[in-house]
Amino acid sequence: MFPNTLQTLQVDRRVLKAGLERCAEYFELDEAGKLQVGQSFLKPIVQHYNFDYLSGLEVTMDVRRPVGDRVTSMVYEGKELEEGRTLTLCMNNYRATGTGGYPFYAKCRLVKDQPTEISQMIIEYIDRHKHVVVDKRKWLHVIY
Repeated sequence: MFPNTLQTLQVDRRVLKAGLERCAEYFELDEAGKLQVGQSFLKPIVQHYNFDYLSGLEVTMDVRRPVGDRVTSMVYEGKELEEGRTLTLCMNNYRATGTGGYPFYAKCRLVKDQPTEISQMIIEYIDRHKHVVVDKRKWLHVIY
C-alpha cells in the first residue's frame, strides 16, 4: 500500500466531466462489441490504478461514443449537474497532483489536506466501527 493521504478539492462541472472522460477511456469495445479494459490502461504497463470510481454522483458513460465525448449524464442529488455548479471532491494526494492523466485536478483549489495516511485512517475506522456498512448502490452505468 502506498502512503497516500486525502485531499479535498473544489471542482466545477467542467473539471468533473474531464475527470470522468478520463475514466471513460478505461473502457473499449473489442471486435465483437464486447466491453473490455482499454489497451492504453494495459500497455506498456497495467494501470488499473488510473481508473477512478466516484460515489455520490450517478454517472452514465456510452463507450460507443468517441473518446472525450462518452460521459452522457452526471446526476447529483437526483438532478443533472448543471453548468457552473461546484462540488468538493475528495481524492488521494497522488491524484490531486494531476498524475495518471488528470492534470486539471492540480489546478483546483485545495479545500482540505488530511495529513493522516489513508491506511491508518482505515485501521482507525475499523477499530471504531466493528460492523462496516458498504454502499452497494451502482453509481456508474456503462452503455456499450
